[in-house]
Amino acid sequence: MHLLGNEEELVVRLAKAGYRPEYAEAMSEDLKGITSGSILGLAEVETAKFWVEIAYDVRPGNHIEITSTAASLNGKSEWREFDGLPSARRVWDRLNGPKYEQEAKIYDIHQNKNNMNENNLAYNKNLLEKLGFGKALHDPLEKFVIAQQPEIKLTHEATHFKDNVEYTLHFRKSDSTDMYFFNRYEATLKSNDEAFNRTQSFQIRNGNNITAQESFNLVAGRAVNKELFTANGDRYEAWLKLDFSQKDKYGNYEVQQFHQNYGYDLDKALNRFPIKELADAEQKGQLEASLKKGNMQQVTMDVDGKETKMYIEANPRFRTLNIKDELGNTVKRDRVEKKDLSKSNKLDEALNKDKTQSQKQGKSKGMSVS
Repeated sequence: MHLLGNEEELVVRLAKAGYRPEYAEAMSEDLKGITSGSILGLAEVETAKFWVEIAYDVRPGNHIEITSTAASLNGKSEWREFDGLPSARRVWDRLNGPKYEQEAKIYDIHQNKNNMNENNLAYNKNLLEKLGFGKALHDPLEKFVIAQQPEIKLTHEATHFKDNVEYTLHFRKSDSTDMYFFNRYEATLKSNDEAFNRTQSFQIRNGNNITAQESFNLVAGRAVNKELFTANGDRYEAWLKLDFSQKDKYGNYEVQQFHQNYGYDLDKALNRFPIKELADAEQKGQLEASLKKGNMQQVTMDVDGKETKMYIEANPRFRTLNIKDELGNTVKRDRVEKKDLSKSNKLDEALNKDKTQSQKQGKSKGMSVS
């Protein structure tokens, strides 16, 4: 078996065989402590679609070995099993060929129930950790899976700074197999005043998942930068922000997307202000990464010749930063920005506001986090 050393190699291997490249990201993330796993999803040959489960082992050095592929026309009881990773075309031809071809055997999924259930449970546990829920939910999830509950609802609470967030996670058992799917979770920002509580539902989709930390930042009103996939598997980058003035038919806040061509340059926005951390390349990189996750980040600014602690967050809509003092009070940007930029930046902000009025931000085709 050929060992694959990184996500790029996985992308090439999957694409060459005709499978969706975004599966590589799910397979290669957070491999620590994982010895095996599987990815369940759809494969396509021309306009036809069918179900595949790609099983893999994790070898020393986090190298991935794809061990087998199972496929089904409808995802129900009859599957065909192949060694390694055959091409999607070959699998499709076998699925539509004679029932007892030598190259692929038909088997009842229930004959392999124990092995598949273990892989499915390990996959869901791994997914919980990838999304930032840790291992606290592993045991209750396993308990409900063993009991074969048709639907599983788990709750989890976390404290982010001074805010409390309650998460409700939903798993559903397949109608045709014993496999469970993590479908969605709700994040509820808890406030001392219930009138200000906010809840948003986040769907679980390969490549477009929102982590627990990112969902907290979104319901707290901040923007999150994500690399996403369209329905066709094309990658793109966008800032996401909830619009608390509008809800969809499901009761979720509408999600605004500010794409790359919208023109928000985080580096440029940061350089408008006398931020001490920008002088150090490593600190600057950490700061930008934190802001892209939607975090409010503490920085040191030179204000009137004095080092002053401030809190900043990304504001993609107006292509700038939001700034607060140590007490949480909003600070006017022109009070702390670099003096030689203040006049030109006021003009920029005026132009940005006009441009924003004319650029209605909607959901990207093929992707939704609500």
